[in-house]
Amino acid sequence: PYVTVYLNVTTRGTTSNSEGSFAIHGIVLPCELILSHVSYDLQRLVIEDTSGINNLHVLMKKKLEPIQELTVIGDSSRHTYLDRFKQWFLGAHYEESGAKILNDSVLFFIPMEGEQFEAYANEALIIDLPQTGYQLLTDLVHFKLNIEEELSGFHCSILGYFYFEEIPASNRRKQRALARNRINAYYNSRLHFCRALYSNNLA
Repeated sequence: PYVTVYLNVTTRGTTSNSEGSFAIHGIVLPCELILSHVSYDLQRLVIEDTSGINNLHVLMKKKLEPIQELTVIGDSSRHTYLDRFKQWFLGAHYEESGAKILNDSVLFFIPMEGEQFEAYANEALIIDLPQTGYQLLTDLVHFKLNIEEELSGFHCSILGYFYFEEIPASNRRKQRALARNRINAYYNSRLHFCRALYSNNLA
């Protein structure tokens, strides 16, 4: 019951009911279905044809947290790591855009040599993106900031799954502004750049 189920990097998703049942409409294949719950291991299913869509049964496994050596960091160090995480994860100008992580208390950091660190979250991050009118749910699998000598600086690797929930606009003017901002965000994104480059359609 109450598992968040969504298609990765889309606005299509739902929550399973008290019996664990769910339905998502308008699926375009192939797709990547993500099932997320704070008490269970995240499940990722790639569905490539219609035989895998109806009457799908998924077994969720209880999350077992391995006991390992921990490094306790103070509040000031946590604040420093959190600031750096936000700059790399949300972008250097995240404050100007109003982007906020609403539940940053679920993040924990593993310090490494120098200013390098890893970050994990014990439940999905909820990120407010007011300029585009979305709330972003992020199941963070891995975040690592380390120094790469060949790049002469820091390199950030991020692995996660994302689900966009649309926040209704208060009026038509706001709706038009959000639509413009979404177009700008998409056409200036790395994703669009990579897709356009791959299809030899770069503008």
